[in-house]
Amino acid sequence: MKFFDLLLFLFLACQTGQGQSNYRVIGSAHQIEASISTDFFIRSIEDRRDFRANLGIVNRGARKDLKRPLIPENGFFDSLLEQMNSWIQPESNAEPVVAKLKELYLWESQGINTGSGFIRLEMAFSGAVGQQEEAVTIVLSGEELNVADGHAPRLEAAFFRCLQAYNDRRKTAVSVGNTPQNTVEQKIGRAGIMAASNFLDLWKGELFPISGNLRRKGISYRYQLKRGGEEPAQSYYALMKEGGLFIWAGHYTGAGKYYTRVLEQGRYLFLIDQISLNRESKEQAEIDQFSNTKVGVIIDMETGVPQIVDDELMKQLMAPYPSLQEKYLFKDLLKFPFQLTRVQNVIAEINRLEQDN
Repeated sequence: MKFFDLLLFLFLACQTGQGQSNYRVIGSAHQIEASISTDFFIRSIEDRRDFRANLGIVNRGARKDLKRPLIPENGFFDSLLEQMNSWIQPESNAEPVVAKLKELYLWESQGINTGSGFIRLEMAFSGAVGQQEEAVTIVLSGEELNVADGHAPRLEAAFFRCLQAYNDRRKTAVSVGNTPQNTVEQKIGRAGIMAASNFLDLWKGELFPISGNLRRKGISYRYQLKRGGEEPAQSYYALMKEGGLFIWAGHYTGAGKYYTRVLEQGRYLFLIDQISLNRESKEQAEIDQFSNTKVGVIIDMETGVPQIVDDELMKQLMAPYPSLQEKYLFKDLLKFPFQLTRVQNVIAEINRLEQDN
């Protein structure tokens, strides 16, 4: 579709840094051969998502620690419409139905030997004018979501189950509307620590209370969540405590099992950590003599994509702001991380300017 052709062009044209110049494209798997007997067919699919920057963040690289945005192939919705209709066997005089995509997000957490993740899909179906919409939410996770099997089959399974659920509701005449979501402000008073399962939940402000204690772990900026003196088996994308934000290190390039304190919040999250860069990245060639170096990490709150701070990235981030270009100059950031204090000042100023616009 023309919209997604334009979206793909803008996405590629606006990338900054090595972390965003690589991406994964997802399309159809065509592995489901089952069919559903229905009294409807899908007339059209409408994209009603609030978050459209990508379909999620997935891993790449030999160590599975390089984070890449997942984007749809050209003609994604045209292909999806054809595929969904291929799964159904409509009766005569079947009702045409409009499928409205409200949310679609894939999340992946994968190490060298393990892989897991989840898909959240929400669609609303509407038939004749005046009929109430039927909202269906599908969440796939756990063992059935082994990321080693690829992303497309898991995506296909989510849409197929969504179609099954809607068909079952029509047959039983059960109407289920959207479940109201509590805001962060409504929940924050119930617990000292709030958590987001993935970037999209953080982006939407849908955090939930958890139990435990968040304490410093070793070097500056690193924190550990413990319950009863033990680390919980589940890790979260982000934690929030008393206004402070902490990101699980396994969700940005270079990866450890701890939370890192975010030093600046706004359009860009900025944090500092000591990591070993993957040899597949361009940064590794520049600092190959270092096995553990201090770097800055930026997470764009419009895309969720993490990036290692280097000279080129800072140049691109400051490009729209002549006053910052005149005031700051960075050279060999990866070799000389003492400059990261100045980087933090720049990110804080960019966040302020972005907020004022």
